[in-house]
Amino acid sequence: MGEHGGKKNSHFGVALVLFICLGLSAHAQLPTATISGVVKDATGAAIPGVAVTVTNVATGLTRPAKTSEDGSYRFSALPVGTYDIRAEQPGFQTKVEQGLRVAVGDEAVLNIVLAVGAVADTVSVTAEAPIVNTTSGTLGSLVSERTVSDLPLNGRNFNDLTLLQTGVAENRAASTAGTLNGIQFSSNGAPTRSNLFTIDGTIMNDLHNTGASSSNENSLGVEGIREYRVVTNSFSAEYGMNMGSQVTLVTKSGTNELHGSVFHFLRNSALDAFRRNNFGFSLGGPVRSDKLFYFGTYEGLRQARTTTELYTIPSLAARQDAGLVPAIAPSVKPYLGFWPAPNGEDLGGGLARFSRANTERQSEDYGQVRADYNVTNSDSLFGRYTITNSNDLKEGMIDAVFSEFPTRNQYVTLSQSHIFTPGLLGTLRGSFSRTHSTATSTIDLPANLSFTPGQPMGGLGITGVDGYSTAPGTTPVEVNQRIISASGDIFYTLRQHSLKFGTLLNFYRQFMSNNGGNSPRGNWTFPNLATFLTAAPTQFTVLTPGSSANRTYDYETVGLYLQDDWRATPTLTLNLGLRYEMATTPVEIHGDGAAVRDIIHDSAVTIGAPFINPSKKNFSPRFGFAWDIGGHGRTSIRGGAGLLYDVGIFGTALFIGASATPPLSSVSNLTPAQGLVFRPFPPIPPELAGRELRTVDYHLQQPHLFSYNLTLERQLPGQIGLTVAYAGSRGMNIMQTKEGNPTIPLGVVRGGICDSRVPTPPASNSGPKCWRGSGATDANPAGSATGIDPRLNPAWNTVEFKTAGADSWYDSLQFTVVRRFSRGFQFQSSYTWGHALDTTQSQIGVDNSVTSNNFGDDPSDPNHDKGSAGFDQRHGWRVNGIYRFPSNLSGAWGKLANGWWISSILTWNSGFPFDPNSSTQRSRSLTGGTNGGQRRGDLVPGIKHENLTRGGSVGCTLGTGSTARVIASGTPLGTPELFYDPCALALPNPGFNGNAGRSMMYGPNYSTLNLSVVKDTPLPWFGENGAVQFRTEIFNLLNHPSLGVPSRTFNLTTAGQITSTFSRSREIQFALKILF
Repeated sequence: MGEHGGKKNSHFGVALVLFICLGLSAHAQLPTATISGVVKDATGAAIPGVAVTVTNVATGLTRPAKTSEDGSYRFSALPVGTYDIRAEQPGFQTKVEQGLRVAVGDEAVLNIVLAVGAVADTVSVTAEAPIVNTTSGTLGSLVSERTVSDLPLNGRNFNDLTLLQTGVAENRAASTAGTLNGIQFSSNGAPTRSNLFTIDGTIMNDLHNTGASSSNENSLGVEGIREYRVVTNSFSAEYGMNMGSQVTLVTKSGTNELHGSVFHFLRNSALDAFRRNNFGFSLGGPVRSDKLFYFGTYEGLRQARTTTELYTIPSLAARQDAGLVPAIAPSVKPYLGFWPAPNGEDLGGGLARFSRANTERQSEDYGQVRADYNVTNSDSLFGRYTITNSNDLKEGMIDAVFSEFPTRNQYVTLSQSHIFTPGLLGTLRGSFSRTHSTATSTIDLPANLSFTPGQPMGGLGITGVDGYSTAPGTTPVEVNQRIISASGDIFYTLRQHSLKFGTLLNFYRQFMSNNGGNSPRGNWTFPNLATFLTAAPTQFTVLTPGSSANRTYDYETVGLYLQDDWRATPTLTLNLGLRYEMATTPVEIHGDGAAVRDIIHDSAVTIGAPFINPSKKNFSPRFGFAWDIGGHGRTSIRGGAGLLYDVGIFGTALFIGASATPPLSSVSNLTPAQGLVFRPFPPIPPELAGRELRTVDYHLQQPHLFSYNLTLERQLPGQIGLTVAYAGSRGMNIMQTKEGNPTIPLGVVRGGICDSRVPTPPASNSGPKCWRGSGATDANPAGSATGIDPRLNPAWNTVEFKTAGADSWYDSLQFTVVRRFSRGFQFQSSYTWGHALDTTQSQIGVDNSVTSNNFGDDPSDPNHDKGSAGFDQRHGWRVNGIYRFPSNLSGAWGKLANGWWISSILTWNSGFPFDPNSSTQRSRSLTGGTNGGQRRGDLVPGIKHENLTRGGSVGCTLGTGSTARVIASGTPLGTPELFYDPCALALPNPGFNGNAGRSMMYGPNYSTLNLSVVKDTPLPWFGENGAVQFRTEIFNLLNHPSLGVPSRTFNLTTAGQITSTFSRSREIQFALKILF
């Protein structure tokens, strides 16, 4: 598995040679910080020529500089840490500012005032990093070392801390099936696949452009992370590749003191419904003081979680003749026995509940080593290696069906910094990144029930019914991405100008094998249980026998940037930047690349590139400003704007295209009109084979986004900072999935009916477009539910088209209150009031599978599908804090009472938008296939969309006969039993799209409260910082169920009912940690 064949491996060999020869850096997103300021005398006059020296307290690294004519100084590209700053000038007392803490991405402004006196007289004071940003228009936040180590993280996933920032909205509506790993979130309205994760400058993103996670949804390594910064809006030019957020992690390094930890976090069945052991250690120190240091960490995870899964299955009565239907088709009866017997309530309509205790078993091992070497005061080096191995085993509805998801991620960084002069610094960095995920399944069912030769049994896609043969996740699939990266950066200080410029090279190899889902095994579609029992499918979809879904693509990205942070006046800084970044066209190394170059006219694919390179004009200007009002560093007005691009983010689209882009792979779709009958191994007529495509737009456009903000910052008493910001974005050519070969609506509207007679009697169309149905007569001009209108390109059936054709809009107000850790207390409150709109966006179906269908209803009319984005959160509020109780008692009572502290995270956000849909495609447009599209309904006249989830139902009956569900008028809405009013929605007339807007309803709000209670007991024999720490952590302290999305099929008896939650029940964890 992995890359296959070797005849074209020279591409990667050349990349490796360049990497070794150049020894350059992985990214311009440098994991460093800056210290700058102005040296003045007591009268406020600038002092030129002052000797300023910074010294890293932990490692002894020293860098000198002299102030310029205006008294300014600057130290760029400093390793993060704590520094002493010394200023010396004849005729003045020497001043030492001690303990200035600088974080990744910081520019700490420290203005120094020298008093007249002898140089030998030294005045030492404690330095304070500024609370207010007075140098940059970028929006972003720091996740500090204390925040990483002390807040209660469920699963010790550091990525959860990213969600604490303003403008960041987690997309809980996404499913992480198959090889889709990690949390997905939008930053200020950008797509969820537009976030870049780096560790010490090395790219962590995988082929799907999600990052920093294993198949277990874990992002371990807390012990090895020093801190990280999340940049969310108006980036400077040094940031590239993606147009969402930039998450820059910095790992821990050794110091002149030996330090480390040993830990074990425990959960067991006495505390929760699962067992979890999370254990490990860290160790760092000097090999040679002030010169050579090391740091290493290991973390292991073993977990078994048992959860009760709730399924909807056929009732026992429905499995009998004269139950739900008069007689069950003989071809169906062999398949009924594999559904287990119901053990829950009877839902009516032949449906019943079945619950099963499934155990998910996870294991993971994480390791990291790092070495730092201060060669001289002008040269420093570091190297780091990180690896994660994991596996996840999930059980299905029955014992014969289960899946496994192994992953291995590796990241390597080598870096060098050289000081040419105090004002000129260069950095070189090289990196290697490998992210490899596999999803496999076991479906041990009788071979004679299979639908495709040589494959296990496929899927029974019955609307409203869970199939037993569908394995958890999307299997079998494999993705393996390797990146070799190289670049260099120069920092040059020229009077009031701080210049940065550099270049970036990335060499990508992406292997993908997409046999996922039920397509290789075959998948039947039935609109309801009754049609299944009578063997009346609407379609059968299968990967055409003989297809190969393996591809290996190579491409490169090249980036150049120039950034000038110009201190135009003592109180005004302008951030001026320009970046150019492009990617080469992906090349399939075995010659298996292909595309339908004209989706409307071509009847065959063309071998070659999958799409035309859209990135050659990616010029990205950046602008920002920061005005220090009053010049005291306590109030600033900042802002910025930038044109940003997503470069090389098409991996998921190519992954989908690998499964059904001829000539190597294609999908066959059969319907009853083509003689389809439900049976094992249904024959595929040659003339119908391979006519359904999943492919990438050959004329793909370049996704880009205009990002902007205006921000007010104010320092308040008590080490508190207040930030109020307007942040917005406008996205264009966003990736989306749409019907690439729509049908031509030839129906004529007469009196609200879509006249489907062929030929249609002459008349002018008096209404909206509509699609014809088969079997129309003068007595029944509307025809049947089966669509008959031709597709634009008769050579193909439905086309799942990956194109960059969507637009997005985002506006928000963001409020942040931060209290820096002081006197034992740290606090952050982040609130965002925003709205994200789009015309649908996704690269893969699971991006919004919980709340919607990624296909719009009308591919020719984007405005018809314009609505709230699937990840839209109108309100998001997150609060976190750490409080250390005073420890001033002595003696025995002191040992008991001292060392206690607590930390907590509160999360609250409004619900996600969702789309109610009908069980069948009433429009007959065949968008996305026979039963595809969003299938939205009609609003009942007089109903407003805001009343769909408020007040009481208008009342109706769902279903017929003894299985009908009666909803009385006035039945309360917004409850788990009836969250929305299905009675306010009606089935559109045959041939028409529904008039209900997309994303017009929002689901339940989400909230959770996590708490840590900790006792530190000093262990003096382990050194000054030696301690044993006992932690009790409670996740979802109030045991509040945050409800999931209600059943969206509004014309079924289960409509509006909520049977799932986004949150888990209360979980308790104990931990023992030894620090030294």
